[in-house]
Amino acid sequence: MIEQHPDEGRAIDAFMKLACTKQRRAYDDASDRR
Repeated sequence: MIEQHPDEGRAIDAFMKLACTKQRRAYDDASDRR
């Protein structure tokens, strides 16, 4: 992954955090259904 400028790195960081949160939420939903 090439970082062109700081803003992009921050955007990727936020995106990864968002993806992690979404994944965790989906996992929580799955365990709730069990």
